[in-house]
Amino acid sequence: MDLVLGIVSIVLSVIVFVVSFNYDNYMYDVVGGGGFPKMLAVIIILCSLGMIGQYIADRKHKKPEKETKPEQKGNSRAAISLTAGVLVYILALETVGYLVCTVILVGFLLWVQKVRNPKVLLASTCTICGFLYVIFVLVLKVKLPTGFLI
Repeated sequence: MDLVLGIVSIVLSVIVFVVSFNYDNYMYDVVGGGGFPKMLAVIIILCSLGMIGQYIADRKHKKPEKETKPEQKGNSRAAISLTAGVLVYILALETVGYLVCTVILVGFLLWVQKVRNPKVLLASTCTICGFLYVIFVLVLKVKLPTGFLI
């Protein structure tokens, strides 16, 4: 599974890297519009190569007798929910607006990760969204998408 995930990650990262060349470049922007996606793509490629290398090293040093390692169960329902939540966020961002969508997304992601205490959920959501707002608006001076709600 590590080999397949590593290869898929590399392919997707190469696609992101190539597509990021089409982003607009502004004179005041040092790295350009595609700088951040390119950097993330390179980091993901390096991590994927490390994962593939670890897989190959484990296969070479694996003992002939079969190891009885307990199988880890994943939570596929949570993974599908997280992916669906992010996709809905991306689709609704331009229409609804950054602030409302981000608050809903962060709350949803925390809920899926089994944060059920209302006080913790509210405090975490406000803290994360506030931090993101400060970073993007005040520090980076990015104009956030505004929708019909805000």
